[in-house]
This record gives sequence, C-alpha cells and structure tokens, in this order.
Amino acid sequence: MHYSSFRRTSRIALATAALGLGAPLAALAQPSVYFVKPASGGTISGNIYQSSACEVRGSNIKQVRFWLNSTALNTENNSPWNCDIDTRKFANGTYTLKATAYDSSGRTASSSISVKIANSTTSSTTSTTISSADILGQASGNTSFSSQSNYTAQVLGTFTSAPSIPESGIHGTKLSNGETLRMGKQTDPTNSARKALAFQLAYSDPNTSGSKRSEISMPKNIEMNKVYWIAFRAYVRDWGSESTAGLFGTQVHSGDNSRGLSPSFSIYMSGARNFQIQTRYSTSSSPSQGNSITVRHGDRPIPFGRWVDFVFKFKHNTSGNGFLQAWMDGTQIVDYRGNLGFNTGHKDYAKFGVYKWVAFNTPRKVLIYNPVLVADPTGSKYTAAALRSHVNR
Repeated sequence: MHYSSFRRTSRIALATAALGLGAPLAALAQPSVYFVKPASGGTISGNIYQSSACEVRGSNIKQVRFWLNSTALNTENNSPWNCDIDTRKFANGTYTLKATAYDSSGRTASSSISVKIANSTTSSTTSTTISSADILGQASGNTSFSSQSNYTAQVLGTFTSAPSIPESGIHGTKLSNGETLRMGKQTDPTNSARKALAFQLAYSDPNTSGSKRSEISMPKNIEMNKVYWIAFRAYVRDWGSESTAGLFGTQVHSGDNSRGLSPSFSIYMSGARNFQIQTRYSTSSSPSQGNSITVRHGDRPIPFGRWVDFVFKFKHNTSGNGFLQAWMDGTQIVDYRGNLGFNTGHKDYAKFGVYKWVAFNTPRKVLIYNPVLVADPTGSKYTAAALRSHVNR
C-alpha cells in the first residue's frame, strides 16, 4: 500500500475508533427526505388533507415541515408524512412544494418539487349541502321540543331530555330585565317568523353541576383523530360593563367528566365586552386539569345586539396533528395547528348555551339559532361556507 493511502486509512480508522466503531456511525447518519407524491411537475387541485396525494418518505426523521413557496403549511410529528394544502386558497399556477425533515438532534434535510395548481372555476370537490348522515346532533327553536331528540338540557339544578322541555320553556325568578325564562325559545329579534333557543343566567339561580349554567348537551360522539364541524348563529344581549369570566356559544367537553377537565375549545368571556377562542390539551396518558395547557387566540369585541355566525372545524389529536379553525361571519379568526383535546379513552361531546362559575350581578342572555355538530368523513367534504349556509336556513 502506498504510504499516503496507508496514512489516510489509519486516520479514518482512528476516528472510527474514537467514535466507538460500527453502530454509532449509523446513528450519526443525516436525515433524508424525498417526495413520493405528487410527482415533480405534477398537477394538484382541491383540498389535499392528510392523504397519500401529498407524501414524503425518508430515514431518521423526527419531524417534517411543509411549505408552498414561502407559505408555511403543516408540521407533522408522526408518519405517514403527509402535507395539507387547500389549493383553492392559491391562484392557479406553478409553485415550489418543499419538505424539510428534522432528526432528533435538529439536523435537517430538504426536498423540493415543482407543482401546478389547477382548480376549476366552475366546480368544487366539496359539498355545498350537509348530508343528514353526517349530522351527529342538532337543535332548533322552530321545532317543538317534544319532536326533538339527541340532546339534554341543564339549567336551574335540573337535567332533562329535549322532549321533556316544556314548549313554554324552563323558568325561574323574575330578573332585573323583567324576564323569568332561563332556557327555552324566543322570537328572533330580526325575523318574527323564526324562533331561536334562549339561554339565560342569574347568579341567584341554583347551581347546576357546581356552577351557573343554561346549556344543552349533544351525545358523546366526538372521537380522537377525526374531523368535525360545529356551527350556529348567536345573538348576545348586552350585559353592560360588569367584567366576569364565563363561556358562551359553544364548548367541546371531555367525555370523562370525572377528570374535571376544561373544554378542549370554547368561546370565553375575556372581560365585560370581549371574547376569545381558547384551545386546550394535555399530552399526558392520564390527562388532568393540572397538566393541561391553554392556548388563547386573541381578544375580540363581543358583537352585542346582532346575529353572528360561528363555524368551527376541528380534530382532536395529542401528537401534534390536531387543529382548530374558526370563522366569524365568514371571516377566519383562528387557524391553530398542534395538540388539541385529551386522550381519555372516552368520546367527547358538544355543548351550547351560557356558563359562569364566578359571581355576577347582571343577567347573562344568549340566543342560539340552529346549532349543529357534523362529522366530516374525508376531512374536506364540507366548507365553512356550507356550514354557515346550513345554520342560516
């Protein structure tokens, strides 16, 4: 062997020995990543959501982040490494789709391909009407309580099924606004031909499950790792400047009531005249209020004295692949991706109404029109516009 070759080989051998030989060298391998689909130069359209239509593979991967040009898409912490692209949010044309893989030490590898977005301007891959087979729960002020089912009411220390609610409603003592109704129906303030569900609280009312609440609860049918929609219209009566915490509109509650968990998401009264969407999760195998995390999504003014449309799309997942999207009057106000919910082994459930756990002096009243919970079997079958149209019937 030539001396220089021997010397080079010796240096490599010594370095290998210093690192511990053989197996550790494999552990030092860089991550690798490549696109399986789409093909470079291929065409994509519609809403690609967690499917093999957009997938990368590789080795030594701990996390993958996706981009379309400079727009960040989703981050995945578990295989399969699929990207989420609602191509309808982008103009037709050519883009660079990029995936960056990270290993457990933070080292990276990237792969980029060129793709063409081509969406028809005359057709859609989503449904504009909601299939009755996908509706998991709904309630209405325009239908007699005796002919409704699939929800229960909780108010004034009592629990009752929908058919058992008197058509005249459930009443308590007279309030400062002259009303006695706590849960029932009232005429739509803007359309006398329609009725909305009415929910009202007073601090002098008896507790219901330890707090003041006027709510309806859907069945326990929300599962981990599946996509759902919640939609409704809300009309909030002005309750003045008294600042106390509470929830109104909707919340999604853990199906394991014994754990005392706060909702996985809710509309939270953040001061007298503001609200914020809050999301919560725990990555623990034994989730509790103590090990849960709350994410707050910015204050917004409560739109008193008018109807407001709320639409939520969500998926519970505690491995980083959950999400919550929220729209108000057709404008998206939350686009959260990450952990969401609690893996208790129980199905969760949706609630609608108003709920407070602290002292307050003025009545709290909320009207809700056509609340509905919808399953989305493909994750992209429906749109926020379709849900909004559904509740505005």
